[in-house]
Amino acid sequence: MLDESQLALLLQLIYDARATNYMIVVALTVLVYDAIITFGEEVELIWRKKWTLAGGLFVCNRYGIITVVIICARYLLAETKTDDVGLRYLHMEGLLSSIFLVTVDIVLVYRIWVLYARNRYLLYFLIVMVICEGVASGTLVVYTLRENHTYVHIGPILSGCYPIGNIPVYFKYPYVAMMIVAFTMFSLTLYKCLATLLQANFRGMPIHTLFFRDGVFYFLAVLAGTTTQVIVLTKARSTLVEITVLPTYAIYGIVGARILLNLRGLVEKTDEDSTFDLRIPVSDFRAAQYSGNTDDSLP
Repeated sequence: MLDESQLALLLQLIYDARATNYMIVVALTVLVYDAIITFGEEVELIWRKKWTLAGGLFVCNRYGIITVVIICARYLLAETKTDDVGLRYLHMEGLLSSIFLVTVDIVLVYRIWVLYARNRYLLYFLIVMVICEGVASGTLVVYTLRENHTYVHIGPILSGCYPIGNIPVYFKYPYVAMMIVAFTMFSLTLYKCLATLLQANFRGMPIHTLFFRDGVFYFLAVLAGTTTQVIVLTKARSTLVEITVLPTYAIYGIVGARILLNLRGLVEKTDEDSTFDLRIPVSDFRAAQYSGNTDDSLP
């Protein structure tokens, strides 16, 4: 028989689980809605065009995050009947999330690589930084899961996967790493775009204008998502640790897909202009030396 304090904790857990479930449904709904309203652009700019690196990144980003959210929802909206199921789910979530975040980062690497005229040394630096972020995040997730082997089981009334005990404080560090990577890429974008736009008096520079605008939106999205997640991990109850994870990933996925669609749309609008070409085939993903151009023409 539960005493009053235990009953209060149990009810709080059930309420937190339901709040998390609502946010999962919201995340999936927003993702599907965005996919529907941009499907026309997707068909015209991705599926009806020659297969390129940008097209491949778009498919991985758009449908990768939808797959991640659906798989996670399948576990979080159902009862976790055994500890093995809970541990298996959290391992899977950590792996899929790491893969997705690396995919989103590659979208940014691609943009900056193009923006800096395919500078090979900058490309190497960014790739190493993204790999380090992915390895560090995955390692911390696995290490954290080793300390949580027991999960709450009270029957169908409780859906989701909730370990017994507090989440270690270092579990927030992967989100800090994400913020550092996003800030680095935003700084590179801001420097290049503003320098070029100022030189041209903000006229006739569609590529840099687009990159600057999208870079600002993406950085604000990452800043909001990672800050919220760090606050939840630091200040909120441990039973709320999953409440902002999938909505945050949904925002990243939507912004990443919109960035690529905007880029492809710009290419189509300026298709007659032979001074630049952003339609890089997958087989030709190699970095060229920076030519030192300061105008809006890209090789």
